[in-house]
Amino acid sequence: MKRKHLDKETEFLERQLLSEKPWYLKGEVAARGRGDNTVLEEHLEVNRALAEAQEDPLKEGIRRDITELIANLDALSNLHFTPRLVRFELFFSKSGTTINISKRIVSVVHNSLFDDLSQEAVPQ
Repeated sequence: MKRKHLDKETEFLERQLLSEKPWYLKGEVAARGRGDNTVLEEHLEVNRALAEAQEDPLKEGIRRDITELIANLDALSNLHFTPRLVRFELFFSKSGTTINISKRIVSVVHNSLFDDLSQEAVPQ
């Protein structure tokens, strides 16, 4: 009885191993070796470590700029110096194919404790 059961199970496993495999188990498969849109229906695993290692250069540049800005602000924000808040107006003008951008300082927020440094803090 046990022998028959093992024979049936062995026969089933052999048929399963020799049967036609789905396209994703065949290794390298050309488009003609799989059905239409079958790739879209599959959940594909992504190697996350590789994806994180290849960071976008733009994001890397932004991260570097923000880190530099924070370091500069941290160096400036002590008891002896407070950066001034400056409001700018931007002007856009077009001449031919060139767009010119210019800025004008509209107002500077002064801290009465640091009025003597106001001229140094305002970029010209």
